[in-house]
Order: sequence, then structure tokens, then C-alpha cells
Amino acid sequence: MKYELSNKKITLLGMGKSGRAAARLLSEAGAELFMSDSGRAENFGRAIEELDGMNIPYETDGHTDRVLDADFVVTSPGIPESSDVIRNVLDSDLPLYTELEAASWFASGKITAITGSNGKTTCTSLLGEMMKGSFDDVRVGGNIGTPFSSLVIDGDSADTNYILEVSSFQLKWIKDFHPSLATVLNVTPDHLDWHTDLASYVGAKDRIVENMTAEDCFVYNLDDKESTRIALLSKSRKLPFSVTKELEEGCWLEGTELKLKFDSFDEKILDIKDIKLRGLHNVANAAACMILTTQGGASIVRSGSALLSFEGVEHRLETVRVLDEVSYVNDSKSTNVDSLAVALNSFDEPLVLIAGGRDKGGDFKSLTELAAKKVKKLILIGEADEKIAKAFWTIKDVHFATSMKAAVETAVMIAESGEVVLLSPGCASFDMFKNYEERGKEFKDEVNSYGAGR
Repeated sequence: MKYELSNKKITLLGMGKSGRAAARLLSEAGAELFMSDSGRAENFGRAIEELDGMNIPYETDGHTDRVLDADFVVTSPGIPESSDVIRNVLDSDLPLYTELEAASWFASGKITAITGSNGKTTCTSLLGEMMKGSFDDVRVGGNIGTPFSSLVIDGDSADTNYILEVSSFQLKWIKDFHPSLATVLNVTPDHLDWHTDLASYVGAKDRIVENMTAEDCFVYNLDDKESTRIALLSKSRKLPFSVTKELEEGCWLEGTELKLKFDSFDEKILDIKDIKLRGLHNVANAAACMILTTQGGASIVRSGSALLSFEGVEHRLETVRVLDEVSYVNDSKSTNVDSLAVALNSFDEPLVLIAGGRDKGGDFKSLTELAAKKVKKLILIGEADEKIAKAFWTIKDVHFATSMKAAVETAVMIAESGEVVLLSPGCASFDMFKNYEERGKEFKDEVNSYGAGR
């Protein structure tokens, strides 16, 4: 453990999954904890049971001044930078850290950190599978699945490989978080509902390289100007990937062949026609992962085999079923304008698009021309429905739905043979659902409830 925490007074903000995981970790280290959440008490049945079991005091229904009675504060990613409680902590000059930072104090193994506006969940999951072919102790989590605090709580060793998806929320208030391998896949405007402005969002992504040294390796996207800019900030070794340019070293697409070159290695890895993942963006993800896995010491042959067998992650361009010659695809993880653009570009078939939700400040007008080319029929849900309708004004066959059930019913009714019904909202889910996972599950449940022969 990096710091002596016995008897340290620590306030934890947020009683969600990552907050409770941090509470267990810090409690076992002997810290004196207090938890605070603005949510209503009746929504925290399980959380309250856990905290009572650990004898950790807490408050709900708002944040009081007791939050500031601490040596430092650890915040959960769900609490926005612009919130009153965060501003109060910063104004008090108390040290503020994220759960990611606190968990890193307990980690002895090698950390690989993956971030980006889009693609980080697929890349993290894929890299985890690739590394498992060469190492016994590979732990995948962070911003997806299992919080970092839960991954380290049972102990580790120098041989442990942590494969972490990290978000801008988690990077915002780090201090010593130090990945030995890291990548920024891309940076486009996102989460402007959480960050105070775009500069804050981009600045949080920058921090991934802050503590990297010459012994580490940063993998960057030469096709993305922000990823390339961040590479210039890093003191580590830097290796690029590209799907548009031939490189002197790194990983790149040449025709349909993915090629890898570094040090004395210079070979074709595979033909992208053999990859199960859809879209050029996933070729970029694969290229990034090939560099990361080899720099992490994994077998190139085993990594390539894992890549070829990888079918993707749930809620990201996930084929649900084919019904009456119409494919239904769940892309609920599309929570911003750029991820919607990626989804549209991944199909040659005419699309029946289901989009909408809570707007995150995205510029849907930037997709007007692309939508006109790709989308034949449009079904809109959620708070941003009218904003998207205005942006996609060239699409004449437009429908509005007040629920996922109604959206799927409409899709089943209007979709024609050879078309693809694509749920790719381009928005957050919180106006109608708990999260994008619930949104995607409801879409799949509704699609699977239909029998053949409409």
C-alpha cells in the first residue's frame, strides 16, 4: 500500500458500486470513513446494509458540512464536476481523489489503462481476452464491470495484470495513478453534462500520461489529433496505430492486412476480413490492442487468435436476431454523437434508426448528411427527440415513440426485408432508464418477444 491510511478521516462521495467498493478497501486499511450521497434513502437498501455491516456512518438526501470534516475526499464518477458538493470540497482546499486513484495505492501489479470518447469498452474487453492467453492473473474492470477497488481488495502480486477502462470522470482527480501501458483511442466532445466545459473534459483525458515514465509505453491514434497531441505530453515510449496511414513503427492497416512493426518485429498479423467485429473503428481498436498486448509481454500468436475469436461486447453493435429478413442490432452504448456516427458508418444496408434520449450537448447537425445517406426511416425516443428530428430534417419517414416497447413495435411494422433496425441512441439513457445497459436489455427483450411471420 502506497500510503498509511490507519485512522485517516476520509469522506466518500457516492454510495453506488464504486463508492461502496472503495469503502470496503479503505475500511480494511483502517481508515475512519464517512459516506455521503444526495440520493433518497429508500433507494439504497443494499448499500445501507453493506455500510451498516462495516459500521460506516453515512448520510443521504443531500450533502452536509460533515463532508468537509476529513483529511481528504474520495469521489465517485457519477458526481459531476459542476455539483455543489464538489465545488465545496475544492473551495475548502481538501485533497480530492477519485476511486481509481485510491484503488491504485493498493495495486502491486502492472496497470494498463484505456480511455477515449468511443471504443474503450470494446478495447478493454478485447485486450483482457488477448492477455488471458498468456498470463494467469488478468483482472478486467474499472469503468466497466468491476470497480478497480474490488479488483485489488483480495491482494495481488507483481505478476497481476490490471486491464482498466478509465473514464474522464475517473482521471479528473488523480495524483499518483501510474499505468505502465496506456492508450487514448480518440477524443471528441462528450460528457459536457458532467464537465464544466470541453477544456475540462480534454484536460482529464490528458492526465492518463501524467505519471508515465520512460520505462512505460503510450499507444496513440495517429488518425486522431487529440490522441496524437496527448502523445506529445508523455515522457514514455510512444507507439502509434492507424487505419489510414502506413507507419514506420506501430500497427497499421495496409489493404486488408493488419501489420505490426516494433523493434525487430515486422510482420503481417492477420487479414481484417477474418475479424468478427464490424466497422473500421473496430479495426482501429484491434490495432491498439495488438500493440498493448505485445508491449505487455503477451504472445503475438495467442493474442491474434483471441482477436479472431472475439465477437464484441454487449450493447455495442450487438446483433440481437434476424426476423423476417430484418436484422435487429443493439447499440445502446452509443451515448454521444460520435458513437452514433461510428454506428451509421458500420452498415451498408438501409437503416431503420431508433435514436434519442437525454442530450449531452452533442451537435446532431454534424450528422445531417450522413443520416441522409444511411437512414431510411427514423424512430425517435426521449428528451432529445425533437432536436434530432430537426437535425435529420432530410429524413421524411419519421416516427415518435414514448417507450422502447412502442419504438420496437413501430420498427417491426415499418422495417422491410434487407433492412437493419439499429438502436443507436446517440444520447444518455437517464431520461427513461437507469443506464444504457437497461435500455439495451429492454430493446433486446422487446425484439425477442416477437415471433416470425408478421
